[in-house]
Amino acid sequence: HVFAFRMSTYRRGYPGSAFTPLGFHLVPADKFHEQHSRLNMLCTLGLGSVLTIAITAFMLWLLADRRPVLLWFSALCLAATILVTVATAPFTWNFPASWRYWMRIARLVVSGVVGGLLFGTAFLHFNPSRPRWLIALLVIAAVGVWGAVATGGLLFVMWRVAFGATLIVAAAAIWRRREGAWWVAAGVVTTALLFERDPMHFDKTEFAFSFLPVLVGLIAAIALQVRRERLEARDAKLTAARLEIELLRKNLQPHFMLNTLTALAQFLEEKPAVAVRLIEDLAAEFRALTRLSAAKLVPLAEELALCRAHLRVISARTERAWSLETVGIDLSAAVPPALFLTLIENGFSHQRAQDGDTTFRLGVDRGNDGIRYTFLSPGAIRADPSRAGGGMGLRYVRSRLDESFHGAWTLAQRETPGGWETVIELKPGAGARAIA
Repeated sequence: HVFAFRMSTYRRGYPGSAFTPLGFHLVPADKFHEQHSRLNMLCTLGLGSVLTIAITAFMLWLLADRRPVLLWFSALCLAATILVTVATAPFTWNFPASWRYWMRIARLVVSGVVGGLLFGTAFLHFNPSRPRWLIALLVIAAVGVWGAVATGGLLFVMWRVAFGATLIVAAAAIWRRREGAWWVAAGVVTTALLFERDPMHFDKTEFAFSFLPVLVGLIAAIALQVRRERLEARDAKLTAARLEIELLRKNLQPHFMLNTLTALAQFLEEKPAVAVRLIEDLAAEFRALTRLSAAKLVPLAEELALCRAHLRVISARTERAWSLETVGIDLSAAVPPALFLTLIENGFSHQRAQDGDTTFRLGVDRGNDGIRYTFLSPGAIRADPSRAGGGMGLRYVRSRLDESFHGAWTLAQRETPGGWETVIELKPGAGARAIA
């Protein structure tokens, strides 16, 4: 055999090295083939395992849950598969020697892509509402990869930067007490330590074992988030069922039914026409309650129709002309069922009617800070220290608001001249959040 070596002082072997090492080893053929077979097995194991995870994550995203982090995680595993293919090509593929330079460049570029996707997956999982930041950071990472290619090195530096940046994201998530952050941090630290143990073979024969901890950490964080969301969805269903029962129980209470039936019996003897209207109004109210009780949100027009049907029943019972005035409302706006009906019932329970003032008032203000509903209940305030804190009716209102506009609403109450004022504010985007 004749070996020819072409040397150059233009480039060094590794960044920071003072010389270029050159080794020549004589290996018996049987030992060489044994080592070659073992390397092939390790490469195949790494390729198959990471590719399987990539396909699994993509199918979960495609068929089960369209959360972006699953797609990013699938892309991370697919890029890792390509990296293992490129890095282990000398062990698995007899390509021409002239390709070696371009294979090294491809290894460098794909390593940068894997590092960027690793950071991006962790960032997107813990910061799903900040995709613009992620894009900006990945652009910076792409510039770094190009700089590494231009300088002909920095492969190990890129890996350390990727691990460090991902660890910073996990640490910030731990500081904010985000679920699954410790799993990601533990996975990154373990993979980084395995990388430092043997950087030269990290993306070659060691990849199937070295990169596994960070993948397990990300999978665990995603799984914990899915479990939490499922528990919240189950709790939301139970809450909705409880609120539906509470609404029907609150409006079919024996005291209300007894007083209404007593008035109806009296009207049947003295004022048959009024009795007929009372029956029709009571039927309309109960039909509306049955239709709306199972809904999470209803159009404001239907809510107002329910309120006015109830006021007509109360008007017949008390022989007072109760009414509801509205200002600046949007009849198509979505509100929780029986929201304002409950406030009307609270007015009858906690206030004494005054002559000449039997009108409930609902005003709506829209601005950049959201939507503000102002509800005024007429009548003198009865001595009730618990009114501001809220009884069963107000607990129902708060539960319905939190169910529909979780974290995006406020409720305040105060006594005003001639009545009681309730202000409900919905923050910007609350309507879109409720629809979603």
